[in-house]
Amino acid sequence: MNLLGLINCLRGDSRSAKVKKNIFGSFFVKGISIVVSLILVPLTIGYVNRELYGIWLTLASIISWASLFDLGFGNGMRNKVAASIALGDWETARRYVSTAYAYFSFVFISVAIIIYFVCPLVDWCNLLSVSIEYQELLIKVMRIVIVFFSLSMIVRIQSTVLQALQMSALSSAFEALGQLLVLIVTYILTIATSPSLVYLAYAINASPIFVYIIGSFWLYGFRYKQLRPSFKLVDKSLVKDILNLGLKFFVIQIACLVLFQTMNIIISNVSGPESVTEYNVVYKYISIPLLATSIIIAPFWSAFTDAFTLRDYKWMRTAYNKLLKVFFFMTIAVIILVVLYPIVFKLWLGDKVTTDYSMVGIVAIYVIIMIWNNIHSALINGTGLIRISVIIAVFSATINIPLALWLGHQFGTRGVVISVSLLNIISSVLTAIQIRKVINQTAKGIWIG
Repeated sequence: MNLLGLINCLRGDSRSAKVKKNIFGSFFVKGISIVVSLILVPLTIGYVNRELYGIWLTLASIISWASLFDLGFGNGMRNKVAASIALGDWETARRYVSTAYAYFSFVFISVAIIIYFVCPLVDWCNLLSVSIEYQELLIKVMRIVIVFFSLSMIVRIQSTVLQALQMSALSSAFEALGQLLVLIVTYILTIATSPSLVYLAYAINASPIFVYIIGSFWLYGFRYKQLRPSFKLVDKSLVKDILNLGLKFFVIQIACLVLFQTMNIIISNVSGPESVTEYNVVYKYISIPLLATSIIIAPFWSAFTDAFTLRDYKWMRTAYNKLLKVFFFMTIAVIILVVLYPIVFKLWLGDKVTTDYSMVGIVAIYVIIMIWNNIHSALINGTGLIRISVIIAVFSATINIPLALWLGHQFGTRGVVISVSLLNIISSVLTAIQIRKVINQTAKGIWIG
């Protein structure tokens, strides 16, 4: 089974045509993103240094927690818009979009103001286990990051709308253009300025916003005027409607942040900032098949929303069976990357970052688990039947930090990765059972909630 086999199985209707178009387009776009990302890592490390780069990665992980303030609104809105469009109700879809912009603007501008003034009260150096001399620098960088992060949360609603329209390839294209602009600006910094974490923060955070603003003008001004947001169409009652589903996604978001975004913080705490760099570089390399899988499954979220709304279970079964074959194909790709890692790392990073087969192997197992988990989670998310996912999320979020700290103190960075892998196995098994029940129309009780 290969990608062409998956594409060929999805013939004959407009939904499948959209999926095919998005998979092909996304592979091209993500290919550009991968190249940009691989170039950006050594360029950024060379611009600052391993320690400052590790600090930057950790700060970025911390600030991502602010995304929790959307309360799952974005994913809830995506499903609501996709379902409205499936039923041909564009007016309701436009009301959802307008309400989303109003909600996000209020929430994230408030968040930015609060965190901006709270930043100086935090002992960042102790939190990150770095020298006290970095305190003022870290406060300044955090303030830059939170302001631009909040703005990005608002303008990136455009990306969620594109996904609801089953145009994930175009959504990825705007993201890739943002990353390309980051690369260009970072390169200019390396030749025009001395090393500066402040300049790096501006480059990484401001560049994508510029691209998303242009994309929003195109989307609402030319391509889909029927979805153009308007203050007149903001409907407070829709906030509750969206949050009925969105709050479930919110719990899952918290769990994901606890599972994944605390990894850098815990690794920094148990092994130091340089180990954060080591892990992230290994993960960036080994996770290429995970990224490829995300490209393939991205169109299926809203496609499953469309199919589930219209009760097209035959299409859902066909798509799911082919995606399972994609999993095995990507597993082989991970194994190949593990075998080739010494050669690739020498050519890619030289002596900038060192690691060994034990780290690469553990991260590879983690990535394989995530590939399986992400396939099933995306399909379940598309149906909106996420009660089981919420239960798993609460359990994982409760257990992860103490387990990761314990294993981290026992085995260092490898222990932290093992902790997250173990917890994701639970989700992988249960979501696989659920999606089979749903597409075979045998789901009852908690499986249909």
